[in-house]
Amino acid sequence: MKGFTLLLVLSLILVFYVDDMHAWFGSSSSGSSGSRSSGSSNRSSMSRSRTSWWRGSSVKSKTQAVINKVKDKTQAVINKLKDKINRAKEYSKGSKEMVKSYIDMRKSNVIGADKYFHAKGNYNAAKQGPGGVKAAEDISDIREKTDKMRYKVENTLGLMSDKEYKEKLADSDKDREANQWGRSGGDPNIKYRVNGIPDNLKK
Repeated sequence: MKGFTLLLVLSLILVFYVDDMHAWFGSSSSGSSGSRSSGSSNRSSMSRSRTSWWRGSSVKSKTQAVINKVKDKTQAVINKLKDKINRAKEYSKGSKEMVKSYIDMRKSNVIGADKYFHAKGNYNAAKQGPGGVKAAEDISDIREKTDKMRYKVENTLGLMSDKEYKEKLADSDKDREANQWGRSGGDPNIKYRVNGIPDNLKK
């Protein structure tokens, strides 16, 4: 009887022990599988995160490149506009110097002083900058062309002799030389100064 009871107790212990081990290993296996699944999920999530970051970085980089390009073009347009405005101001100042020189020539009323004032006007206009040089060129060329055209008309109409016409053309060429001298930075007082010009009308 005692032996039977002991055997029964051992049997029950073994059954409980096996069930407990099965439950333990099952839980462990499930946990391991869950861990692997979780790890795989985490890795997948990290991969997607990195991909998303790289894509976001690329878009941001491209956007910044476009913004920088627009800024550069805008700045280039602004600089070009500023340059044109400065040239226009220089042209205006140069034109004023040319007109002033012509008025001074009329005021001085000194024979043979016209070349001095041609050089002076171009010299002072050129000092205003590239726009001033352009103004001096335009005004000087227009004046010389107009004079030559007038001489030709007068000669054709018989109002000017052929000899006088040739002298006028030669004098016009000398005016061009004086214009170029002053426009190139040549001092009018060095080459074209004549006696009798008032000091307040000199360069």
